[in-house]
Amino acid sequence: MKKIALVMALFGSIVLSGCTTTPMPLEKATTVAALAYSSPTDPNNSKITIIRDAGMLGAAIKAHILVNNTLVAELWSNEKTFIFLPDGKYFFGLKMGITRNYMNLDVKENDDIVLRISGDAFDGPSLTQSK
Repeated sequence: MKKIALVMALFGSIVLSGCTTTPMPLEKATTVAALAYSSPTDPNNSKITIIRDAGMLGAAIKAHILVNNTLVAELWSNEKTFIFLPDGKYFFGLKMGITRNYMNLDVKENDDIVLRISGDAFDGPSLTQSK
C-alpha cells in the first residue's frame, strides 16, 4: 500500500510540475508582430513588452491580449511582442480558452513596461507586470 501511495505521489508531482510555466528571458523569446499599436505614433509613446513564459500550461492554446477591448496580440509559449501607447490609463485583458484575467495599467510618457503571461495548474494563466 505504501508503494502505491509513493507512486501516486510521484506521478502527481510530475503531472503538476509539468503544468507550470518557466520565466522566459526577453532576449530568448521569439518576437511576433503586434496586431494593433505596433509602432509609436509619438516620440513620447511608451513601449510595452508582452511575453509569454515557457511551459506546458495552456501550450496548445494561444494567449489573446487585449487593450481596452482591442485585440493587440496572440502569443504561443516562448513568444513576445511590443506595443506602443501614449500616456493614459488602460485596461489589459488576457484570454486563454475559458480563462480570463484582467489588469489596469497606468502608462506614463516614455515608460518601458514588461507584462508577463505565466501561471500554474492551481491558479491558471495570469497577466502581471514584471518588476
